[in-house]
Amino acid sequence: MSIFSRLPFSPERQLTRIRLQRNNDKTAGRTGGIVLGAFCAIALFLSVFSFSFSQVSEPDRVKDYIGLGVAALTEIEQHLANELPSLREVINASDETSFLLPNFPLDIPLSRDEIFTASNDEVRQLVLVRAGSLIYEEGLIAFDRTGQQDFGYFSLAFVVQQALVLGDAENHKLSFIFALLMFVVAVFAGIGVVVSARGYHRFRNIGLAALFSAIPALLLILVVIFVVHSFVDTDLFAQDMLSIFENIMTIFLRNFLVVAIFGCFCICMSWVFSLVTKLATFKQASTFQ
Repeated sequence: MSIFSRLPFSPERQLTRIRLQRNNDKTAGRTGGIVLGAFCAIALFLSVFSFSFSQVSEPDRVKDYIGLGVAALTEIEQHLANELPSLREVINASDETSFLLPNFPLDIPLSRDEIFTASNDEVRQLVLVRAGSLIYEEGLIAFDRTGQQDFGYFSLAFVVQQALVLGDAENHKLSFIFALLMFVVAVFAGIGVVVSARGYHRFRNIGLAALFSAIPALLLILVVIFVVHSFVDTDLFAQDMLSIFENIMTIFLRNFLVVAIFGCFCICMSWVFSLVTKLATFKQASTFQ
């Protein structure tokens, strides 16, 4: 008889084989679920981050930020209080229909009717809106009337110029498209997480993926805000710039907070379903006793 002949059938051996196969399937499913969960968390983080950036870089919002920066830089309230009375006197002796705001670092045109009929606050709003549009289109070159100004690589002006380039209309569109693509990837990865889990664990795994994508981002944003606050002094211009920065960070903070709340909701739902299942099992066991 050959020593390699098949062993006789054994029920115990068959049960052991089935048990080992089930354990292998569970391990493989758990590993696949972890990989899909990590992939879902990364895609969701990229989607929320890109979507937040697309919100921050909306043209109208960027122009508003620029207008706030111009207001802080030029002390426009005091400037209008000093210049508008003399400008109105000049208009009385002139037949022109459009005038530039005197001694202002930007060439902002104002019509005769605007100067005469608008209040100082209304003129201020007109100037800031037009200044925001001008700088958004031309960059900091709008401040250079000579055409010879050179922004050094290590100057604040260079940093501001790069921020304007980063927040232009093209990057706004690209970030929105990328956010949509990453959201689709996150949805498909989330479906894989749901399929690879069983029962109430599906809610838990989706919730964990959402939390792992949101909590690190929230902590990082809070740290950045704290660090920036610690370096900003009580100077009025610095405080105005800080308010713009906080407004931008609030958008990121709000969006990631929504994801974190969604993750907590999913985990709570998994606990609720788990409790309901245990109570139903206990009730059924009590019935048969």
